[in-house]
Amino acid sequence: MRIRLLVSVAVLTVLGVLAGVSPQAGATARPGGGGPTSPVAGLSGHRHARVCGAAAPHRAACHAIIDLEVTGALSSSTATPSGYGPGDLQSAYKLPSGTAGGGRTVAIVDAYDLPSAQRDLNTYRAQYGLRACASGCFSKVNQNGGSTPPAADAGWGQEIMLDLDMVSAACPNCKVLLVEANSASLTDLGTAVNTAVGLGAVAVSNSYGAPESADQTSYDTSYYRHPGVAVTASSGDSGYGVQYPAASQYVTAVGGTSLTPMSSTRGYTESGWTGAGSGCSAYEPKPAWQHDAGCGDRTVADVSAVADPGTGVAVYDSTAYTSPSGSTQSGWLVFGGTSVSSPLVAATYAMAGTAPAGTAMASLPYANPHTLYDTASGSNGTCGSYLCTAGPGYDGPTGLGTPHGTAGFSPATPGAFASLAPTRLLDTRIGVGAPQAAVQPGATLRLQVAGRGGVPASGAGAVVLNVTVTQPGQGGYLTVYAGGAARPTASNLDFVAGQTVPNLVVAPVGGDGTVALFNGSGSTVQLIADAAGYYLAGAASTPGAFASLAPTRLLDTRIGVGAPQAAVQPGATLRLQVAGRGGVPASGAGAVVLNVTVTQPGQGGYLTVYAGGAARPTASNLDFVAGQTVPNLVVAPVGGDGTVALFNGSGSTVQLIADIAGYHLAGSAATG
Repeated sequence: MRIRLLVSVAVLTVLGVLAGVSPQAGATARPGGGGPTSPVAGLSGHRHARVCGAAAPHRAACHAIIDLEVTGALSSSTATPSGYGPGDLQSAYKLPSGTAGGGRTVAIVDAYDLPSAQRDLNTYRAQYGLRACASGCFSKVNQNGGSTPPAADAGWGQEIMLDLDMVSAACPNCKVLLVEANSASLTDLGTAVNTAVGLGAVAVSNSYGAPESADQTSYDTSYYRHPGVAVTASSGDSGYGVQYPAASQYVTAVGGTSLTPMSSTRGYTESGWTGAGSGCSAYEPKPAWQHDAGCGDRTVADVSAVADPGTGVAVYDSTAYTSPSGSTQSGWLVFGGTSVSSPLVAATYAMAGTAPAGTAMASLPYANPHTLYDTASGSNGTCGSYLCTAGPGYDGPTGLGTPHGTAGFSPATPGAFASLAPTRLLDTRIGVGAPQAAVQPGATLRLQVAGRGGVPASGAGAVVLNVTVTQPGQGGYLTVYAGGAARPTASNLDFVAGQTVPNLVVAPVGGDGTVALFNGSGSTVQLIADAAGYYLAGAASTPGAFASLAPTRLLDTRIGVGAPQAAVQPGATLRLQVAGRGGVPASGAGAVVLNVTVTQPGQGGYLTVYAGGAARPTASNLDFVAGQTVPNLVVAPVGGDGTVALFNGSGSTVQLIADIAGYHLAGSAATG
């Protein structure tokens, strides 16, 4: 059995996150054999210290926090370092590290030089079975891109090794570029960021911060604004409060969590870390993609990852350094701080793929919040709100959540579907989503869907709702369409007096974030709507992507729309032309989404909708009894001739109605 084992200094408990007590000399190792198998077992209660001095206006401090009680060489060739290693982090965040990131460069920006950086990085990689990072994998330049390094600094050197090791842990296939600034001034560090981008980095990690200042927005435009490049910045390690550059509207501000192993499907649980920075910027305007209500300006953080030194990560640094606390350490170490989370998130961006030019990379998680692990507990201070207390959805300490694969950091694919846990958005019987009152005859109810029930505040082109009509005094119909649009001549539900009828609906979202529900009956009705998912806005261009359409009637056999004016005979099949009608393109649609209704059946039976020209499947889309009117949302493949087939599986005639709601582009959808 491989045992996680390090030389450990004697335990001297000091309350608080940080302590300035030197480790005792001659400490002994944790015993092997029956030791804990968790890489972070036994780290709780250790003393910690910052490795960099205090920040000052326009001058940053690194955010690395070292465990003062873990240091030195491994005790045996079979020992494994304390702290999370690559396999642990990849498992915790479900990262595609074995296959993703090849040829993509992640840059690390830090102050000063660490001469042993490449050698120590390869020691780390060798320990965990990762290939050596030689020429073509690792490169180091100064802030201007030259080969002459700045002066060495062992404190910032520990930050350098933490950053390099975390990029390798998350994305071992990525190239690593270390850009060393001449000093910790924001001007020098910002110059290094520009150099990193100029040398082709797709992601740039910045694990440092300085106090906010009135002129910081000039640094934004000079150094940190790089559309299409993921620039990440650690949120800080002093709890509630905001630092720069995490406050910049042009970076992804990365907060911190405590990551603990547990018996669950994921294998881990997370809570907001007490030291993570968060809050409302004093100077930065709110980006268009950020919509939390408690801060009128830029809010920190956007996302997060492990940062608690009590659940820290393994790092190798051969350069001995005496920290401001008086502790001298080298070899295998354990670190925490949002200096851990920033490079982890930068590497995740790199594995997520190439974004279109001009993309505001920090906006991507906001378009895909459902793809992140939501961290719903923990606090980093006292402020009385989500700005310092983690909870469901967005909060300051952890942002939108932590990586769950790379989807949350991938460019949004127009027409891609995001499923949601069913959430009630409307119930007029009890006043949910609208006043507690029945909808009047001929009236339209506007329902806010954007920003509710998991639907993002912006970026949703269409929503999938389970809509129910109940307590109608007379028969009629309900039409659901985009708020603010002209009401179409189509329906989503048809009902008779006293009937309760549900149906799944795909409705475009209006520019104001609403959908409209029109009561097409002569009496009041009660309405219920539950969100089931949404489609991302934009022009669909990838195979399988969905394009929503304003509801349009393609078929009504009662009046001769789309087919002769005649009931469909028992056992007969009606071929309906869909390609080139109602917004469906003449070619390129692989499947159509139709709201299909059976009405006036003389006997019970079923209806099957399938691709025109294909063999009829042994399945049904609607089942009905004599005299019943039944709607259902149907997704049907489009035949080679541009038609779908509707089979009447009953012993009597039926009338058929079909309204188009959208279509999916032809081709094989990506599954990775």
